[in-house]
Amino acid sequence: MKGDVDGQEVNYTGFTSAIVTTLPGSPSYNILVIQGMQSQGATTNLFGIAITDQSAITTKTYTDATVGNTVQGVVNYYNGTNVQFTSALSVNPGVIITITEITNSYVAGTFSGEVESTSSNQTAVITNGSFRAKRQ
Repeated sequence: MKGDVDGQEVNYTGFTSAIVTTLPGSPSYNILVIQGMQSQGATTNLFGIAITDQSAITTKTYTDATVGNTVQGVVNYYNGTNVQFTSALSVNPGVIITITEITNSYVAGTFSGEVESTSSNQTAVITNGSFRAKRQ
């Protein structure tokens, strides 16, 4: 999983994973979580993407639009100094997550958006994000 954070390329391919699940209820939600880490078990140096939809997760573009009572697409970034960023806190996240392939083995696509620090008003812009993660 890689992307440009404020114009600097960041590459976290030491461990990637994609998990698809359904949260039961009325309505039920389909969830896809994708992570790319510098190394397995890392708590810094990682990208994370979450997609939540009432329809099955498929090849299409997801945004930060509200679906039911939740945001459809969220982008997270944890840098090497343990500063955590999320699009969920950004005033103008502009999240775009495109799933280009989804198979029983892997999920691939692209992502971008603005993220804000969970501990300050610092923001970062993620562009040219891409992933191909093994399904767990």
